[in-house]
Amino acid sequence: MKTTVRKDIKEATQLLKDFMTEMLDGISEEMILSIISRTKKLPESQKINAIKDFGYTGKQEYKRKLLDLISEISIDALEKARKEVPKKKNIRLADAYDKLPPKIQKKLSTQSDLIVETQLADLEKAVMFQFTSSLDSTDSLELLASDLGDAADEYITGPSILGGASATSASAINDTRNYFFMDDEVQDEIEGFHFINGDPVSEICQDLSEQFGPGSGNYIAKDDPDLFRYSPPLHFNCKSTLEPILKGELKKNAQVKSFAPSTSKLGDKIQFAEACCSSGELHFVHIENPRKGNLQTIIVDKTKAKNIEEAKKIAKDYGAEHLQPDETSSSFRFRQRNPSDFVEGSFRTKKIDGVSLVYGELKT
Repeated sequence: MKTTVRKDIKEATQLLKDFMTEMLDGISEEMILSIISRTKKLPESQKINAIKDFGYTGKQEYKRKLLDLISEISIDALEKARKEVPKKKNIRLADAYDKLPPKIQKKLSTQSDLIVETQLADLEKAVMFQFTSSLDSTDSLELLASDLGDAADEYITGPSILGGASATSASAINDTRNYFFMDDEVQDEIEGFHFINGDPVSEICQDLSEQFGPGSGNYIAKDDPDLFRYSPPLHFNCKSTLEPILKGELKKNAQVKSFAPSTSKLGDKIQFAEACCSSGELHFVHIENPRKGNLQTIIVDKTKAKNIEEAKKIAKDYGAEHLQPDETSSSFRFRQRNPSDFVEGSFRTKKIDGVSLVYGELKT
């Protein structure tokens, strides 16, 4: 089944943009009414103080409704991801926001709060700046209100609202899809991934699409240690995604290849370098003093360790020297060496009772 992610992101972006515009229009009217009301009551010499600590309503309602809308987009993405892995389509990861995986909940909630706080702060600045500019040029409150309205409209219809809608839709859809694909039961049905973008615009998406697209002859291993780092979205307005290759669908002569841009220069162009398939909280670090040997990563399943401290103890038993974990929906990952230390395409995984050891061939 071919993914419709690009179309879904485009539609979700428009939906979010229209919603954000409607909410901000209403809130800006509240702002302006508050400022004009205060201006009326102040003597001429103090009218400039009308914008100090002025109040308005609508912020909490905006946060709540935005979270509801992002959750709907996330759940729709999950349902479509299920259909891409038919044998596992009945895994019940979510039916409503309160049943979404906790880390997806946390990320969506954090995103909606941050978006609203940032947008309203920017809207306040636009209105307040216009107020200080217009106050000295007119005695008409009607004209002053019109100027403030124009300033608010210029911000609301500007590129930052579209950019926020695009980034939010791409993140909600791809993070939810990738969470599903990283589920242990789903992983059993997957051989690897292709990088999909039918019309890539950015340099890094063009590069990854050429290297790992369906017609490239290459594919991404499902346990590639850099799978999370280069999972979309990789930049604002990114419409790329990862498409699973089911067991039995891998083409003859397809070659596994380390998932990374062809040059480090392209890697520097990633704007969402720490985007996580499950939690949005992965922070891959560069290993300054790598462990000796060809062990690259130790992965401890959450069925084996209930928390980070248990995972650290298990990883140490398997020889881990670096114990800063990267947490996914199903495991704790302990990087021991940087992927760049290894020959491209040489990674292999050995599984032992809930622990996966990723080995590779070191570069000479």
